[in-house]
Amino acid sequence: MQLVAEKLNTNKYQMENDILSLLGKEDPEDLKINSVKFTIINVARMDNTETAVKLFDNLLEADHWGSCRTCRYKNFCPIAINIISISNVKEIVRERVFYVYRLLFEYGQRLTMRQISGHLSYALTAGLDCQKISLLAEQVPAQETSDFLFFNRFFGYNGNSLDSEAVRLSAISKLVPLEMGAKPYTPIERQLWIKESRNLPNLPKSLEKIFFTIKKTAKIGKDDTSPSRHRQQIRRMFYIFGDFQKNNISYINSFIDSQMLIKFLDWQSENINTVNLYMEDLKRKVLHVLQEQFSGLQNPENYNYHYLFITLKRNSIELRQTAQIILAKIPLSNFSLKIKKVNTKYKPYRYMLSLYESSSNESLDLELPFLDFVLLRGIGEIGQKLDVSYIDRLERYKSKLLESSSYRACA
Repeated sequence: MQLVAEKLNTNKYQMENDILSLLGKEDPEDLKINSVKFTIINVARMDNTETAVKLFDNLLEADHWGSCRTCRYKNFCPIAINIISISNVKEIVRERVFYVYRLLFEYGQRLTMRQISGHLSYALTAGLDCQKISLLAEQVPAQETSDFLFFNRFFGYNGNSLDSEAVRLSAISKLVPLEMGAKPYTPIERQLWIKESRNLPNLPKSLEKIFFTIKKTAKIGKDDTSPSRHRQQIRRMFYIFGDFQKNNISYINSFIDSQMLIKFLDWQSENINTVNLYMEDLKRKVLHVLQEQFSGLQNPENYNYHYLFITLKRNSIELRQTAQIILAKIPLSNFSLKIKKVNTKYKPYRYMLSLYESSSNESLDLELPFLDFVLLRGIGEIGQKLDVSYIDRLERYKSKLLESSSYRACA
C-alpha cells in the first residue's frame, strides 16, 4: 500500500481510509486518486451461492464419470453410488445444497469458490480414489458403504461420527457447529419409528437398501453406538435426497434450523409478490421482539398492545425491572415492512426486508439471523439469544426513534 501511495503521490493513510469506507458499500464504487480511477469491490459481500450450484453441476457432468459404469467395484464404490443417486434426483440435491450454502452466507459465514470446490469434491469422493476403493472392497468385514456417501460427507460425517480430517475444510468447520439434523422432525420420526412407514419421502433406488440397513441398525442397536446417531444419518439422507410428497418445507426448516430461509429466498426476486396478511403477522412478531429488547420484559405472545414503548432501564439483563419510566411510545400503525433492493450495479441482486417507521423515516434491516430469532420467539423458544452486534444495531435504532420529539412521553 505504501508503494502504491508513493507512485500516486498521495497520503497512504488517507487512501486506506477512503478504500475502507468504500468496502462497506454493497455496490462497487469508483475511487479517484489524482488522475487514476479505481473500482473498489468487496468480494466478501458478493453472493456466490448460485455460482456454487453451477460448480456442482460441472462436477456431476457424465463425461467425468464414464469409466465408473464398467468398473468391477461399481456396486460397492461410494463415488459411483453418489453420482448415480444424485443424478436420479439432481434438481432436489442441488436445491438442498444451495440452501446450506445460502444459510452460511446469510449468517455471515461466506465461503470462497475454492473452499466450496474442496467441500463438494470431498463430499462426492470422501477423499477416496480407485486404488483405495479397491482395497476397501476386499476388506473383511467390509466397511459400511454409507460411511462414505454424499449425505454424510457433505456435513463432515463418516457415518455416525465426525471425520476429524474433514473438519480442516472451511465449509465443514462452519457446518459442524450448526448441528444440522440434530433436531427430530416429529411427523417423519413418528412414521419411521412408531407407525408403518407409509408417508416417508421417496429416495433413489440406489439408496433404498442402505436406508433399510441404517433403519434396522437404529432399531436393534449396534455395538456402543447410540441409536440417535443412526437416526441422524437418516435425517441427513432425507434432507439431501428425499422427495417429499408434502411438508417438504417444514422438514427443511427443521433440518437446517432456520424457519425463515426459504421465505427469505422468495423475496430475492424482481417479481416480488408479498402476502399482506403474512407481512402483518410478521410485523407483529418483529415488534413483539423489539418491545422485549427495549423494555427487558417478556410479554405473552398474544399480548394485545397498540404502542411500542421505549423505557428507561438498566442494561443488565439479569435484573428484572417491573417498574420503568416510559421515555416514548410509538403507535404500531406507524411501522410497516418493506422489501428494498440492496445492490443495484451487479447481479445477483439482493433484497432485504426492512422495518420502516413513518414519522421518523428510520428503518431497520431485518437480516435472516434476526428473522429466525423472531420466529423462534414466536413459538415460545426462549433459549436462543441475539448476537451482540445485532443488539447494538437495535440500540442505535432505538436512539434514532427517540430523536423524534413527537414520541417522547413528556411532549
